[in-house]
Amino acid sequence: MSSAQFGIGRLDDLFHGLLWGENIVWALADGPDPAFVSAVIDASRAANPDVRVFRAGDGRLTAEDRDLGLDPGRRAVYVIDLTGAGEDDLAALVRDVAGQVFRGQAVAHWLARGQEDPTDGLAQCVITVEKDHLRIDRADARPSTIRGVLLPFEIDAGGRLEVGPTSAAALLGRGIRALRKDRHWSQSQVGALIGVSGSAISQAERGQHALSLESVLELSEKTGIPLDRLLRDTPASEVFVHRPWPADSPGVLVDDPRHGVRMASVTVPPRGSATPPQAGHGSCLLLVAAGYVRVVHSSSRFVLRQGDALRVTEGSVLSIRNIGDTDALVFCVSYG
Repeated sequence: MSSAQFGIGRLDDLFHGLLWGENIVWALADGPDPAFVSAVIDASRAANPDVRVFRAGDGRLTAEDRDLGLDPGRRAVYVIDLTGAGEDDLAALVRDVAGQVFRGQAVAHWLARGQEDPTDGLAQCVITVEKDHLRIDRADARPSTIRGVLLPFEIDAGGRLEVGPTSAAALLGRGIRALRKDRHWSQSQVGALIGVSGSAISQAERGQHALSLESVLELSEKTGIPLDRLLRDTPASEVFVHRPWPADSPGVLVDDPRHGVRMASVTVPPRGSATPPQAGHGSCLLLVAAGYVRVVHSSSRFVLRQGDALRVTEGSVLSIRNIGDTDALVFCVSYG
């Protein structure tokens, strides 16, 4: 299979599936919830052919099926229930396994109590689970509009996890939270602006209780932020992780048409030649990471070695030829 799935329609639509090597943390803010844990396990099993479940206890992880062990190098989905473990019982083991997953071919779901990341920062996706909604706190290699999304959920009579679309109250809550974080305000400070309590702002941010229309209009007026922006705002982010997807062309590391940036790696065998993926007119940068190469430009030729860089602002790169006896590795970046 090219990628793993949550098995939960709304999340699969938002995340476009899961990449091998990803750790997903489900932070159960209100404490252990066996029904929720079971629903995540069932959804994973329904959507993926190889799912392995582990429970934490007595300082170790125990496989639900003893014949299916932990092998992060294998393309399998692991659902690891940490809700029964003490805070520090498995800290070192969890970090080690999460690191193996990130470097390997598996996907791991970590279900943990509270709002801490048990993987010690090795998670690429973090979903906080509160009483009746999910909040996506981290989603590396996905559009920034996903981060901060609030989604209502329920466990139906059959034990299935049903996740609904975000509501207007949730959109407003996300906008208020983004505003508050951007200006480094506390919930009490925001509440004081419009004459409500910090608790009311907390509930509004979680999409649990909407502010009155008068309060929303007053917040818009006093902060200078238009109402439509409060309803669609997302946390500002200048940092974006790009991770190649199975559908990407071989060697492509970054392909971001919106910002006009494309980066690819090219490995050229001894005495062989290659054409840069972004061959053509425009600005580009060639970085030689290993080997010796001759770069043929539309107007000249250049010989480069490991550590050299060639910046092209006019014309085009026609080919890269390896003039050494070992593989050459060249990174090609086009921009503008």
